Amino acid sequence: MEKLREMNRDIFKNNLLKTVEEIKKIMILNINEVKFKIVAVSEPDKPLNARDDSMRLVALSEKNVGSRLLSLDEATRLLSCKAPFVPIWINVSFLESTEKEAVFKLETSLRFRKPSLLRNVETGHAPFKAIINSWLNMEKIFNNVMLNRMTFVEFKNDIKFEFYDSSNGNDVGEIYCKNIFAFNYHTVLEPNEEAMPCLVLEVSSTKLEKDEISLGFEKLNYAFSFSDGPAIPISNEYYLIKIQGGPIDVSVVCHQVEVKKI
Repeated sequence: MEKLREMNRDIFKNNLLKTVEEIKKIMILNINEVKFKIVAVSEPDKPLNARDDSMRLVALSEKNVGSRLLSLDEATRLLSCKAPFVPIWINVSFLESTEKEAVFKLETSLRFRKPSLLRNVETGHAPFKAIINSWLNMEKIFNNVMLNRMTFVEFKNDIKFEFYDSSNGNDVGEIYCKNIFAFNYHTVLEPNEEAMPCLVLEVSSTKLEKDEISLGFEKLNYAFSFSDGPAIPISNEYYLIKIQGGPIDVSVVCHQVEVKKI
């Protein structure tokens, strides 16, 4: 895996700007003024060192960042104050916009690590990753849960996801995706790290309609295509499931979805 060799406040700021511009280009956002809402993500199975704990308790505490919208410079100063140690991964997503400014959400790990350990290097703007999820009206199924298991059903083109409550360990439900057309999995974890159970901030779904169908396959980098776009499998219905916000991101396009809440 490629490793980053240098990190300072200027590099951090430029990489954040690159990520924002990536999102703005895809979503066709013509707004120059940007603000950021920082959301610190606790990873129950990942230990924190003394540096991480000091950031968790003070700089990234709910009291300090919970209700604030920060400028680019303010967000940069806060998250890179320990440079070259910065959060090991940060997910960037569009939150909302007004006539004057666009607001982006920064879901950040509490683990501050040296440049060579940062994730999302393949994006060209580590530790940031652009999360494109606002082009559809997604229905939220679960929030802040642990993804316990992801199982491909034997002899069927199906997959099942099982979730439990991150606070008390009780099962909260499962999602069964039938007849999978496209599947995309991304993780910031090292190959020797256990992927599951892991915290996910949001599980959502939507039925794709008309132009959304082609766009959905394109965003999942569907492997089969014609010269003018993806070679979409024939079906009367297409559903998109997204599991995101945390160390892994999963997107599935399938024919049918069954949600069971406990």
